[in-house]
Amino acid sequence: MGFPLVQQPSSNQSRPLERVVAALVRDRHDLARLQEALRPTDSTPLTGVLHAFDRIERLDAALQRAHYDVLVIEPTDAAGQPTESMIRSIRERFPRLSVLGHVVMKPGMSSHVLSFARAGVHELIVAGIDDSVLVLRHALQLASRRCLAEEVFSEIRASLPREAANLVRYCLEHASEAPTIDDISRALGVHRRTLVNRMQNEMLPPPSELWAWSRVLLAARYLEMPGRSVEWVALTVGYPSANALRNALKKYTGLVPSELREDDGFARATLAFRAALLATSRHIGPLMKPAVALVRMQRTPPAGAESHVPVRRAV
Repeated sequence: MGFPLVQQPSSNQSRPLERVVAALVRDRHDLARLQEALRPTDSTPLTGVLHAFDRIERLDAALQRAHYDVLVIEPTDAAGQPTESMIRSIRERFPRLSVLGHVVMKPGMSSHVLSFARAGVHELIVAGIDDSVLVLRHALQLASRRCLAEEVFSEIRASLPREAANLVRYCLEHASEAPTIDDISRALGVHRRTLVNRMQNEMLPPPSELWAWSRVLLAARYLEMPGRSVEWVALTVGYPSANALRNALKKYTGLVPSELREDDGFARATLAFRAALLATSRHIGPLMKPAVALVRMQRTPPAGAESHVPVRRAV
């Protein structure tokens, strides 16, 4: 069973909260620091919930019952069972779950660090070095954003050729950092001009437009989740103010935050994105007008419709 320090898992707890974290961490002091890192602050007003486990099998059962944003896991459980194979399994079954390895650095622990690397943890938390409340809070926030970025990316990746998909994925994962096109080009290992030419060859919007769309889509997904103010969403995805976010949403989707908070708000935003891609590939007028018109005519994609639009060649 989970430790009494934290709440027990529930399948309906995740949506109104900023982060729901599972932890296979045995030390109560380490758990207390994780719990403190999930408390609301002025910059992160939404709370988080921690569910702690001491055995692999109990963690596995909980993952199948409830949604989690982040998993913090040690190299072994309370019975001394290694977690490497479990982490591999989790990464395969729950690709949107961010996994943070937690280790105590002492003689013999280097092999555990290697096992984490082999298993594919996203980040490593070293007890006594990386586990201050401030550092933990930052790590958990980044992990949560990565989960949401993966969720958004999974919805639109079928609409994009590989080169554009790599660009959009990077933008989603680094939205709050507001990278420049030069930053994105370097991260993708290409020259800025090469990146621009590749988008032109694929008949796609330029990198700056895809970057703008990435932030808009991420913001739309956040707005659909309960408890996120427009101001909070704006700062989280890299806009300087709530008004800047409102203007971007209106420009790219034709929608205002209140419309995007409806049940189909994110679907309407992704529909506008696909329409914009199609408009660019066909070279039919300004980029935004067809997207806005399509969203106004059709709130959600029709049942059984294709999840992507052809963007590789002009019609």
